[in-house]
Amino acid sequence: MADLSGTVELAETQPARAKSAIGNPAASVALTLCNRPSTRAFAPSPFLAVMSAISWKAPSSVDSGDCWVPDRYHAGMAIASGVQGPTSLSDDERGLLLRIARCPLIAEAMTGVGHECRRVVAAQKCNGPARQVPEGWAGNLREARVMFVSSNPSISMPEPGRPGAVEPYPAAADSDDYIAEFLGRRFDQAVRPLPYVKDGRALMRTGEYAQPTAFWREIQARAEELLANANPARNYVMTEVVHCKSLRNAGADEAAGTCAGRYLHDIASLTAAPIVVVMGKIAWGVIRGWFPELREPPLIYPQAALGGRLRTFLFTGQPGSSQPRKSLACTHPAWENSDR
Repeated sequence: MADLSGTVELAETQPARAKSAIGNPAASVALTLCNRPSTRAFAPSPFLAVMSAISWKAPSSVDSGDCWVPDRYHAGMAIASGVQGPTSLSDDERGLLLRIARCPLIAEAMTGVGHECRRVVAAQKCNGPARQVPEGWAGNLREARVMFVSSNPSISMPEPGRPGAVEPYPAAADSDDYIAEFLGRRFDQAVRPLPYVKDGRALMRTGEYAQPTAFWREIQARAEELLANANPARNYVMTEVVHCKSLRNAGADEAAGTCAGRYLHDIASLTAAPIVVVMGKIAWGVIRGWFPELREPPLIYPQAALGGRLRTFLFTGQPGSSQPRKSLACTHPAWENSDR
């Protein structure tokens, strides 16, 4: 019998799923989730408040489409990130976010021929203060009931012909305060004067919101299959096996074992999420390499320990890929009949 100590009661809004889970411990773990409203008190963001008063000027040039020249943009960010204020992050969360964002392997990979991280690090054309920092996670890690694990984040790019139409994603020149504030509160709707993300749309430096992010939208759809009132600000979190950014997962396959081995257990140790949804072949390779007892999808295995806790693993395709990913029900069509 699976250890179900990490689960919560089945949401009353999901009676059909409750019925399908009867007699199947693995399905029970995956489906017996309910919404737990957050009780945290969030303070207004001091950084966006200052940024709103800055007369921002677009960078004068762009290098290869993904490297901002550090002119007034970075001066403005330095002013904003120098403001002190309360934070909603725990000391452990803040420390881990910054340890990932300031990863020493970046410098090693730049000079080390044959380094596992060399290709993903080289995917960003700039190596100076404008380099976008590695992303630890996005969403509510502390209170998550589901953790999504995919390959690696994409580089934040401006809209064509609009150099200011890009999210204010932290760069290496930014202060630790700003990096932790942005990454730790990216989906927090209490951020003022404007949340960093609203309805799946990222705030841009122009003050407008971008079009909905397809990756976030697809994750939201999968989260709604498992959670009542799914919301990344409250009950799920997204992370990766590789934290450096690249376009189209360039270099993520080579770096996955090294990066995940360095950080993924530590990330998981800060959440009690009983469900881990592994998305895409790169993430699958890492997880199944660690836990060879996990069966090939569509089967599930309820007792693999990640971050010091037993968790149920579900597998689905990478968002935006050609891998099967329409729904978790499609990927795992026989939860109640899984051979454990």
